[in-house]
Parts: sequence; structure tokens; C-alpha cells
Amino acid sequence: MPWRETSYLLGREPNCIGRARNWATFHPVAAVLLSILGLLLVVTVVVVPTEWVEISGGTPPACSKGGVAAVMSGPSRGTGEAEPFLSIFSGDAKHGELIAATKKYELLPQAWRDFEVVPDVNFGTPEPRWKSVAVVDSSATRLFMFGGLTGTAYPADVWTMAPDEDGNAIWSFVEFEGSAAVAPGRKAAAAVNIGGTMLVFGGKWCEISKKGKEKHCKELGDLWTLDLESLSTWEKLWEFAEGSSSPDTGGPSPRHGHSATVATIEDEQGRVTDYMVVFAGRADAGYYNDVWAWNTRARKWEDWTPGSAHPTPAKRDHHHVASPQGKRMVLFGGRGDPDTEKHQHKNSNVLGDLWEFDYKKRKWEAIQPSAGRKPSARFLADFAEHEETLLVFGGDEESGKGGRLDDLWQLNLTTYAWTELHQGLRC
Repeated sequence: MPWRETSYLLGREPNCIGRARNWATFHPVAAVLLSILGLLLVVTVVVVPTEWVEISGGTPPACSKGGVAAVMSGPSRGTGEAEPFLSIFSGDAKHGELIAATKKYELLPQAWRDFEVVPDVNFGTPEPRWKSVAVVDSSATRLFMFGGLTGTAYPADVWTMAPDEDGNAIWSFVEFEGSAAVAPGRKAAAAVNIGGTMLVFGGKWCEISKKGKEKHCKELGDLWTLDLESLSTWEKLWEFAEGSSSPDTGGPSPRHGHSATVATIEDEQGRVTDYMVVFAGRADAGYYNDVWAWNTRARKWEDWTPGSAHPTPAKRDHHHVASPQGKRMVLFGGRGDPDTEKHQHKNSNVLGDLWEFDYKKRKWEAIQPSAGRKPSARFLADFAEHEETLLVFGGDEESGKGGRLDDLWQLNLTTYAWTELHQGLRC
């Protein structure tokens, strides 16, 4: 094919542009409108954010508060060792919707994963709920969940969840014999595992209608225990008696929204005693910041509340705690006392402070976290302890409606440095 001279085309206007200019000359109004629409399209593409899905980190649970969390051991992937993961179940989501999703956050690859749920053959899976309590066994391969509040009931049920070799979540309902003692249903109690038994203290119970309306509410001040091996019957260890103040029968007053940790203390004779340490919470009369310890050896309460001369955290409920090596309690956040005559939630202060309580010295110390980013103040987050760290998921950063979160943070309990494992949303 012979060469063709094309240099004359350089600098010439394409025919399409020329035609467009002629059209605009005879249709000025339409040309202006099209220009505006084009500009809006460009601004939309550049400015308006699209909805991103984080692939590497997985999809977290819904923004929620008041679920249960525990660090468990999952099946080995050829390494010969069990792999740890954070298990999250249930909670109160946006607009008060109760959820029943079972999710896990794998701590080694640091990613959210969905559980394939295997229901109980006869009873299915737990109803959506919030403010339940849960503990894991000594091997961290089995979770035990008790109570909470569904939309229309305070179930006194006990469920177990264990991952199988394929990583599925196996739910099982615990059936008690007809003659067995059963702890009454409740919400916002506190529980620990000491020596293979689950200890549950306090909480709140109300009469509730089919529409979810609560009335005649009662703060609970009882202490129950359940053997996690036999799962045969509950045993009531203690109950608060109004007007009781003697050292042998005294103990924490009825409350809900408190916390519980395990303290392990060796005395001068070398005897080691485990304690269930209860801190703060609230009742209709107001909020607390006292510290009580259940001596499992003597089977009685000890008042560990520091004197007024020592610094003390603000009164609060729905806070988050850890107990590294059973030597001290680390406290983060919660919902604080509004310091008004009427203790409505709308007047409460959402807290983001850090404190440390030495079990032996029985003294508090305010902690300043290491430099860097840190989570917003919050309460009712799902939290769990793992190898000198405290994991905190979600929660609520407003004392009124709204403010639920789905971010995940890790606090180093040695350096007090925060790390954001998953950047979430405010719903």
C-alpha cells in the first residue's frame, strides 16, 4: 500500500468538534445545561465516596453492643498447634434489633471470618439476645453462655458452643433434669470460670410482655455456680440480705452492669486462693465503684474497696476489664454516673479512661496509654482477654440512642499501647 501524506491533518479540528461547536451556537441554553450535568457527573465520581468492602480483613459483625465475646482455640492448620480466635455472638444492633450471628476474628492472620453454624439437633440455635454472660473452659475449646434478654423473655438457658475440626460452630443446648436447681434468668450479670465452675453474680430481671414492655424490675444480688464438666445442676452459694453488714454475711448489694475478674493470690504460708472480684455496676438508686472479692476457699465476700484517701475511678456500669495473670484488674471505659438526682441514661457520661487495680495492695492507679491512636470512649462493648492483651469490639459511644460501633481494638496490658485491628464504622 503506498504511503499517504497525512501531515496536513495536524492542527486541524476534527469534524465532530466542529459540528458540536455549531450546534452549541444555535442551542445555547441546552449547551449550558449539558455542561452543568457533565460537571456534576465529574464531581460525583471524584468526591462522593463509594461503599468499599474490606477483602483482606473480612466483614465484621454488625455494629452492636452487649454481645458475648471470648478468645477460643480453633482447629490446627497443619502447624500442630491450636490457633486462637475471638468469638463474637449476639448483641443489640442499630434501632434495637437483636442479632444472633456467630462470627470469629482470627488473631494470627487478623481477619474476620464467618462461622458455619451447626445447630443443636433438637433445639436449634440460641435466640437473638443481648447482655448474656459467657465463659470458656480451661482449654478454651468450649464456650458456655447463660441467660440474657431476648425480645420478650429472660431465658434461664445454658448453651455451649465449640468449633469442630472443620472450623464450624457447634451449638448445643444444655438440658437439666427436672429436679435440678436452675439459676433464674437475668440480664447484665457477670461471670467467671474458677476451677472448672462458672460463677455468676447479680444481674437484672423484669416482667416482660409479648411486646417487650418491661415492668416490676428487680436487681439481683445472688451468687450461683455451675460445674462445667457435669452440667447437672446449679448451686446457690450466697444471696444478699437487706440490712446485712457483718463480715460473715456481708457482700455486694444487688446490681447489674458490673464486671467480674479472677484474682489469684498467694498468702504468707504459700497457699494460693482464687477470688471472683466484682467491680461497680448500678441499681435504680445509682451507680457504684466498690470492689468486692468472693473468697473461693472461705466461701465468703471480702470488701476490697479502697479508702476515700486513695484515687478511685468514677462510678460506672457496662465497662470492660481484664486480669492479666490474676495479679491486677485493668479497667477501660464504661458509662459513668451522671451525678444527678435522677440517674437517667441520657444524663450519663460515656468514659474512655484506663485504670489499674492492684489486688494485693487494693489500690487504684490511673493509667495514661502510650502515645498513638486509641479507641473512642464507649460502654457495653464485647471484650475478652488474650495473652496480656484486652480485645474490645464495638460498643456504644452515646448514652442515648445510636452511636453503635463495629471497630476492633487491642490493648497491650504491659505497655498500655492501643492497636486498631479493624477500622470500623459508627452506625
